[in-house]
Amino acid sequence: MFQIEDGRGTGIRAGVTTKYQLLTKAVTTDALYEAAEQGDAFAVPTDSIFISTTTETPILFIEPHSEMSHINRVRMCAQNATMFRIYIGDDMTGTIESAGTVIDPTNMNTGSAKGFDGIATKGADGLTFGGLKLIGSIRAGAGTNYEQVFSDSLMISSHAKFLLTAQLMTAGSSEVCSSVVIYNHAAMVGGH
Repeated sequence: MFQIEDGRGTGIRAGVTTKYQLLTKAVTTDALYEAAEQGDAFAVPTDSIFISTTTETPILFIEPHSEMSHINRVRMCAQNATMFRIYIGDDMTGTIESAGTVIDPTNMNTGSAKGFDGIATKGADGLTFGGLKLIGSIRAGAGTNYEQVFSDSLMISSHAKFLLTAQLMTAGSSEVCSSVVIYNHAAMVGGH
């Protein structure tokens, strides 16, 4: 077997086969774990929201400002049967962004002082939205919790918008809640 020195004078050598193939070892790290370790992963929860209409209601709005953000999971809960919808896009209209209650996302690394680079708001009855593209619908039965995990994450470019809505399936009222886990692409230390 041939040897290649690292060139830094440390005496560390890499093995090379007789066919000049470099022997390597790969280590796989979960992107969310890596981002959390760097202080670039955030939980964006809403408290309970009471909706009292069968009109689709925006309940969580997020606009990240980092170059590329990834949404890893969306958690939803509903007291009564509710249809949740996920939207993304650039050209949003409506009042959720300006009139929603500002949320301060929680850094998933308690030792990090980094704050979320973007906007997050909690919605309520009467707020409006429009202009985004529907990417998925999830029907939650009464008294259920549901979690949508994106296997490779949902990628959102800088200043694009993410919106979660809730719509009662029958007349009445319901308590709903949600939480999103989002991390920044900049924390990635390798290719995809």
